[in-house]
Amino acid sequence: MSEEEKRRQELEDWFSKLRCLIIPKFCEEKDGWIEMMKSSIEKIAYYFNTDRMMRRYIADAYLT
Repeated sequence: MSEEEKRRQELEDWFSKLRCLIIPKFCEEKDGWIEMMKSSIEKIAYYFNTDRMMRRYIADAYLT
């Protein structure tokens, strides 16, 4: 599979999730949407912190 085909497949998958899961949840089930957002934040919040940000900044700005 070429890179272009992979990219097209990823985009189709993403739009399918938007169309079938995300948009209906947002429009029709606000409480479910809020719970989904809270769950997403809980799963990835550890990655978005200032310690990681500063380590990356130092590595990218000064060490490369």
